[in-house]
Amino acid sequence: LKMNTNMENKKVCFITGATGDIGKYVVAEGVKRGYKIVAFGRNEEKLQVLKSEHGDAVDIISLDLSSRANIEESLNTILIRMHEVDSVINSTGKFAWDYIYPGESVDEQRLSAIEDLEEQNYLAPMRFVDVLKKCYQSQNKVKILNVSSHAASFPLKDLIIWPEWGYVLSKRSFSKATISRGLDKDEKFKYLLIEPKIIDTPKMRADFNDTTETRRPQIKVDWDKDAQKPENLASEMFDMLGN
Repeated sequence: LKMNTNMENKKVCFITGATGDIGKYVVAEGVKRGYKIVAFGRNEEKLQVLKSEHGDAVDIISLDLSSRANIEESLNTILIRMHEVDSVINSTGKFAWDYIYPGESVDEQRLSAIEDLEEQNYLAPMRFVDVLKKCYQSQNKVKILNVSSHAASFPLKDLIIWPEWGYVLSKRSFSKATISRGLDKDEKFKYLLIEPKIIDTPKMRADFNDTTETRRPQIKVDWDKDAQKPENLASEMFDMLGN
């Protein structure tokens, strides 16, 4: 845990999945707009890269979102120093077409894939928000922007292979939960949802253009029309937050 206590009256934004292909652009956009960023991620080395790039504008916290106790301990430590949080961008998650679990049958692999995606794309980010709500004592209302996917609206009957089901179901659950919470009168949090298209990153291009994996449907993507640049998505997120 590395914190800078000099807040300089800046708005504070928590970003989960900060070291990911999308998250690092979200961090950069927040810094550009004058936010104090608290970046959460599991990869300490990548967090250090963010810190070296942005200096005192970013505090980094190595955090495993699968552990409720770990989240609570970290958030309590942060909030003692910061007191106020203005927004949270939940950009954590996992995209993958294929799963290999050594020693498991095909049916077992299917279940493992669905459970894994459900944990990373839905349960983990919601767990983070729930623990934050428990720890947060300020009267300042926090905007929660959950980053889901346009895949949340895909009809299951059109899906070709089972790894897609787990991804779509997890994103669908995340979107529905966000919308449901947004309808409630929550005194602490205001819930926002964004469902971006395919994000144009090197990893995504590699995944979609890989012709060696026979179980993956060969989906042709027009990267100029069908995809969104991560820096544009990051800008859209902060526009939604009102800054």
